This record gives sequence, C-alpha cells and structure tokens, in this order.
Amino acid sequence: MPKIEVLPKLLEARLKFASGEQINYFDHPNCIAWIRTGNEANPGCVVIISNSEEGYKEINLGKENAGKIFIDFLELRKDEVVLDVHAKSVFWVIPALQAYG
Repeated sequence: MPKIEVLPKLLEARLKFASGEQINYFDHPNCIAWIRTGNEANPGCVVIISNSEEGYKEINLGKENAGKIFIDFLELRKDEVVLDVHAKSVFWVIPALQAYG
C-alpha cells in the first residue's frame, strides 16, 4: 500500500476539530461531506470528499456561525470559504479530500 502523504494532517485535524454532533451530507454517490458542530473547547469542521471529479456541497453551519471564514486545513485549495448572513456557503473539493477548519 502506498504512503498516504496527508495522513499526519488528517490525524491532526481529527484531534483539533472532530468534536460535537456529526451531520452527514451523503446525497451523491461520488461526493460526500459531513460536519462536526464543535463544542466549547473545539471549533468543529467541514469534511468533503470526492472520488471522481471536482464537487461541492452547499452547507449551512447555523446562524451562530454567520460570517465565519473557513480554510482548507490540508492546504490543497487556497480559496477561503466565507459563510453568508445565513451561515451558508459552498464548499468545493478536488478529487481528493478537504478538511475545512
């Protein structure tokens, strides 16, 4: 099995952001996502995976998160995701895995 270069960053993301309730977005056969809502100690995250072409999910993170900015923790995408006044935005993924925190 080949070495998975992003594995250390994935483990770090899990330690820092995988807290709170999990909400799944399993509505497409090749592009899925889930969010962790976070808690008082950890901010939560959005994880999106595609095993095909570039994909996206429109995600609502709750009105308490309106205006927050998310970046790709794995640094595969350079764009920022800014939540609108309703705490919604579109999270894009290249054919790989992104972990926004």
